[in-house]
Amino acid sequence: MVAPSTPAAVSVRAARPADVPAIAELSARFAAEDLLLSRTPAQIAGRVGEFLAAVNEVRLMGCVGLSRRRRGLLLYNLCVAPDAQGQGIGALLVDHAGRVGAALGCRLLVAVSKHSGHWFVQQGFTELTARQMPAGWAHAFPPGRGSRLYVRPVTQPGFAEQSIYQNRTESRNL
Repeated sequence: MVAPSTPAAVSVRAARPADVPAIAELSARFAAEDLLLSRTPAQIAGRVGEFLAAVNEVRLMGCVGLSRRRRGLLLYNLCVAPDAQGQGIGALLVDHAGRVGAALGCRLLVAVSKHSGHWFVQQGFTELTARQMPAGWAHAFPPGRGSRLYVRPVTQPGFAEQSIYQNRTESRNL
């Protein structure tokens, strides 16, 4: 799992309501290419507490949504600004997601993507076939999208911001 070095000025934090317009704008670029499901700003605002944001001193550079599903933490809406790709920001987001998952007692990170699986494999994910998919995950595959399921173990606990997700995620009975 080799990732390019991430610029020191980039940090990952919980998304804030003020980040919604930037998340929506960034996500819309990928939805227009059919790489992400389209989400309105209102939909993102309703789930902003599930998002991590990769930011520098100027702007939001990437984001990922996290949704607990029993023993797994689903990563959704993972995207990095086109001009910031190749700098390790996506890997940084996945690493932080793993730490959140570990803090919540999840065993797996789960990603559903139409994009090339090569990047996910580089991040330690393994592609699962439909037959290998855990029960209850079929809902993550909208019919006809051609999405693939990727899983990897979470990282070890120790994420400094773990408590921001504890209350919101555990309160759901997913």
